[in-house]
Amino acid sequence: MDKTLLLDLAESCVSLYTEIRRHAQSAGESATKVIIGARPLVIPPLLTAFEDSIKSNDFRRMKGAMYSLLFGSLAKTAGRDWRYTPALIKAFIAASTADKPSVQKLATSATYQVMDYGRPLERMVILNDETVRRIAPAEDLLAVIAKKRDQIARKRKRIEAKKHDLALELVELAKEAHWKTASRAATIVVNLGLRFQTIAPTSMLELTTKGTVDAHPGLRGLYSGALVAVGLPRTHRNKSQMLIPCYRSTSA
Repeated sequence: MDKTLLLDLAESCVSLYTEIRRHAQSAGESATKVIIGARPLVIPPLLTAFEDSIKSNDFRRMKGAMYSLLFGSLAKTAGRDWRYTPALIKAFIAASTADKPSVQKLATSATYQVMDYGRPLERMVILNDETVRRIAPAEDLLAVIAKKRDQIARKRKRIEAKKHDLALELVELAKEAHWKTASRAATIVVNLGLRFQTIAPTSMLELTTKGTVDAHPGLRGLYSGALVAVGLPRTHRNKSQMLIPCYRSTSA
């Protein structure tokens, strides 16, 4: 029963009628906060509706899907679950070029949320040993902890690989797309493609370097900032590496 009601709410969130969308979004937000497993259940149909609305230029359903996915409690879940995140980012970029002021306004407001999806995962946890000892159980759980640490490390590696692949795909999109699409893609790809531990992909370096002399003034400024971002991590790397060992840390 809960599953059926949640899926009905998700469908109503992208209704053609404004009042129905608003009431369904409010009810869905409340439901997903209290029902375990509700968020992963409603994200796929909302994402499918988002993609379909872009193909058909259905602006009302597009607004409903974008608001539901990027402006509520689903936003963080969609960003952490990389089964759906690449499709959501690509749909967001496509929707950003829609010829509708209300859609453009939503896209502008959601830009920083989508950019945040590309940031690197945390690589360390700073612990207070005294606090840990207070809550530690009496039995030896080192084997369980090691197993969990390995699972987290594998998941992090898998997600970072997906981010790298998506960054390369968005670089190719930015090279050939209209300037509106290129500006959205370039803004997101900087977070996806730049990592402190590795050199930026060759295609990204080529895009940012050539983009600094692009004919469009907005893109020139964007790519110039991206080129500076590409150089900074390498310039300050030695200083940062000197600071890291000063903290007692445990890898997540």
